[in-house]
Amino acid sequence: MAMISSNIPFSTINDPCMKAFFGRLCSNFPLPSADLLSSRILSEVYTTTLIEIDVKIRSMTDVTITMDGWEDNSGNSVYGFMIMKNDTEQILDIVDMSKRRPTAVVLKNEILQVLNRKLVDQSSVIAFVTDSPTTMVAVRRQIQEQVPNIIPIRCCLHHFNLVAKDIAKLRFPKNIIKKNSRLVTFFNSSHYWKSYMKDWMKTQVDIHLYLQPMCETRWYSLMLVCLGVENFERGFQYCLSHSRNNPNSPTIPVDISTIIEDRYHFADNSLFVKILKPVIDAIGRLEGRDASVGDVLAEFINAKQAISDLDIANQGQVFKNEVLQILSDRAKSYDEAIYIVGLYLIPRYCIISSFSRSFQLLQNIYFHTHCITILFIFNNLKGIER
Repeated sequence: MAMISSNIPFSTINDPCMKAFFGRLCSNFPLPSADLLSSRILSEVYTTTLIEIDVKIRSMTDVTITMDGWEDNSGNSVYGFMIMKNDTEQILDIVDMSKRRPTAVVLKNEILQVLNRKLVDQSSVIAFVTDSPTTMVAVRRQIQEQVPNIIPIRCCLHHFNLVAKDIAKLRFPKNIIKKNSRLVTFFNSSHYWKSYMKDWMKTQVDIHLYLQPMCETRWYSLMLVCLGVENFERGFQYCLSHSRNNPNSPTIPVDISTIIEDRYHFADNSLFVKILKPVIDAIGRLEGRDASVGDVLAEFINAKQAISDLDIANQGQVFKNEVLQILSDRAKSYDEAIYIVGLYLIPRYCIISSFSRSFQLLQNIYFHTHCITILFIFNNLKGIER
């Protein structure tokens, strides 16, 4: 698997050094040739795995289908399709779309063909989940139009990732992120200072993770970058002091030393971390297997409430209000009945005594009247049952 995921050719196994390496690991293991590995062994494992997956898939009912696209290590445009139920996840198919334009119609037809190839009854599919580019939104709509029993669901993790992205583009954090990235890049690329910083890190009982670079496609990784800079503030000062007091050590660039000595930067970074944390915490909870469609709105409510309750000095109020507005704007995408109903089925929101509170919270993050009305209907039904 490591060779495949790293795009390493099987011919590497014929290299004398590679053979010697595996010989050291296990001298009694006969290392297969590249031809044997890439033909018979791989084919047998692949066929056996497919049969096992197909047997599991055909016995599943009330399932959710997911789809996502990416570019693999060889530059191919690849789309993956998965089937899920509770704790079970299986790959339906992985399709190379490099020679086809992935329009909404093409992707919709591909999904239905995958279901047919795998003998998955369309009536057993209850939901279809994707992220939210324009094409994917159209795919979800077209799937529901053709198969009405399939509920279209937008990926909540992708949506909260976009919340983090929107926040990062605001005026206040732009310079903070730029300076943090410069610090993290320098102390990761310099072998000397990285080693020296790790020695300092060993003396800190509450720091267990080194400075993390940001992943551009995962904006919530921004929290790890900024939190790392906050935790390593004294470490930066330690390295700067060592650089100035030891002429034989490598010189720390002027722009890096300027950032390290800028107390306002670290104060602003701490404020940024404080306001961003409720959003990142929401992502962490939504990553759990027990998260439901109702939890999406619940996390919007929780994040907005947590940020609203923060005691922020005057200079941070503008940024705080901008973040609250981003949450309200992004919450509009979940102004649909299924999410409202899902929220009301969560115990802490469904009891009559908390209904007025739920109504107030929903109004605070913005929802249309027709969705709020659903809560009144459910509230009245619950009263009738009692």
